[in-house]
Amino acid sequence: MTGRRRTLTIGFISGLTGGVFVVFLMLLFRYFMGVPTLAELILDCATPLLPIPVFFGMLDAVGGYNHLKEIGVVSTLLTIITFAGAAGMGYALTVERAWSRNISSVSSSSHYRAGIRFLLLVLAITWGLSIGFLWPALGANYSGRSPAKALVLNPLSLLLIFVAGGMVLVAVHRMLVGQHKEEESRGLLQNRRKILSAVLCSTGIVAVVVMLRRFFGFAAYSYDGTETIGSHLPPITPNEDFYDVTKNSVDPQPDESLWRVEVVGSVTTPKMYRLEEIKAMPSTSQETTLECISNRVGGGLISNAFWKGVSLQQVIQAAGPKADVVEVVFHGADAYSDDISVELAMRPTTILAYEMNGDPLPMRHGFPLRMIVPGVVGEKSIKWLTRIELRDRTAKQFYEKQGWGPKFEINTSSRFDAPDFHKPLDLGTPINLRGIAFGGARGVRSVEVSTDDGATWNPAEITYRSSALAWVQWKYQWQPDEAGVYRLAVRAIDGTGVLQSGVDKPAGPEPATGYHRVTATVKRSS
Repeated sequence: MTGRRRTLTIGFISGLTGGVFVVFLMLLFRYFMGVPTLAELILDCATPLLPIPVFFGMLDAVGGYNHLKEIGVVSTLLTIITFAGAAGMGYALTVERAWSRNISSVSSSSHYRAGIRFLLLVLAITWGLSIGFLWPALGANYSGRSPAKALVLNPLSLLLIFVAGGMVLVAVHRMLVGQHKEEESRGLLQNRRKILSAVLCSTGIVAVVVMLRRFFGFAAYSYDGTETIGSHLPPITPNEDFYDVTKNSVDPQPDESLWRVEVVGSVTTPKMYRLEEIKAMPSTSQETTLECISNRVGGGLISNAFWKGVSLQQVIQAAGPKADVVEVVFHGADAYSDDISVELAMRPTTILAYEMNGDPLPMRHGFPLRMIVPGVVGEKSIKWLTRIELRDRTAKQFYEKQGWGPKFEINTSSRFDAPDFHKPLDLGTPINLRGIAFGGARGVRSVEVSTDDGATWNPAEITYRSSALAWVQWKYQWQPDEAGVYRLAVRAIDGTGVLQSGVDKPAGPEPATGYHRVTATVKRSS
């Protein structure tokens, strides 16, 4: 092996070991302190920059959002390690050049100083560029610390991790080349150092794998995309079955002792609350249905639950909102943000919820506190709430930057849940058609079913109706006269008397519209 090639190889191995150590520390800080990894920060900053057609194209190419997140995390971690390897090569070349210029020196420290200066420059530039690009997401802390604390903790943690990785790089490089140039000729010593370096690198890789397994033990992949649909749909969705959509690979796990929620911005008296202080306020309970903006016609990204909490109105009023407030922005522990109008924020039905169906909020549904904003898509009801910000000007938030909206109001919708239309239905036996309908904050007045592809419509029976903010369940008894293939459709009329839109439009950038249509095959019983 030539001298230059050997120098580059040693530098790359040193950098690789330092990079592995950087990844290990990132996972360690994430697991124990809630500090986002570089992978999460980069995805959170890059995702809003992707136009919707590009975003959807990427989802189609990789097979869904979960796969895209997995690829993003793994590729970012590998890039970090590879970049560290390249930095190691640069460091090794710098040391080698310094040595060749001053070969008569009796001390190796002067040769290594040049390499350390190079490494410090690389670390400073990398850290500075990272902070500049990642700043919009640096208020996140997955353990529930306030955005203000996170904005201090995250950059400092990143700096510490980078410096520690650099120190490992330098230490491994010294082990491989020896403290004095003449030691390179001692083959046994050199081999021992190579073995020690290999052991150190292998140990680091094993540690990273262990931390990744533990890290992804909490991953959202197992429940992200959960839908609520089917013939045995209860009026109130159990917590474990409630639909779930998350941008995160691993959702926040807030520590109640660390968690706070701030009320800041255009207010006379900024506030900060612990969970027990929120619970001590006059509470309110309501049944409310949430629906994702991505829900397709007839889809299952919609669920219904009882929520208990406090009205956002009383929390805002306690902070003394100024007259210039035009919107309220909510921030979650995961760097997600969304906004609503002042008018919507001050409705008594817009609440900060801490219980779901009589239990404390499950972690995946926003523990310890989340928004419930009836009448608009579920993305506005953000989870893991850490900051409420009153603003005197409007600005686009996370998904709005991608191009979603501008309409976020729930469209009136309805769907079939039963029977199973994949199986033939028996002629001569009454067929019970069942499903749900939802009108956002407007409620549902009535539901109609067509068994001839919309040529005629018949009223369905409402079997469950409670809150105007919740879905209704309906049924229609159908007894066809003859066997055949039928095209069925359903539509709803909202509480204001407006008929559901029959225009077929898929979800994105606004909620979907159209009638849910299914094909039923009716056969004579054998």
